[in-house]
Amino acid sequence: MDAAPVASDPIRAFHEPRPAGEPAVERLPKTYIRCRGFPHPGFDRYAQTASQDPDWRLFHIDGSHLPYITSPHELAPMLLELAAS
Repeated sequence: MDAAPVASDPIRAFHEPRPAGEPAVERLPKTYIRCRGFPHPGFDRYAQTASQDPDWRLFHIDGSHLPYITSPHELAPMLLELAAS
């Protein structure tokens, strides 16, 4: 079986704001997973903001920015925990 090519992450997530004022959107849980193996001051700021906001859950992975490829055994339990909550 051939592996599928890896697609790039969608950049629009950083350029298009989430819909504001929609109750269903406001109720969605908020989680930030900081991949510390990818040094980036911007992502560090997002993690710091999430750590100070009680509405956010913050997780850390020591792998790269593509944890589903480089750290799946760390990422999977986090995602399962989030899906169960």
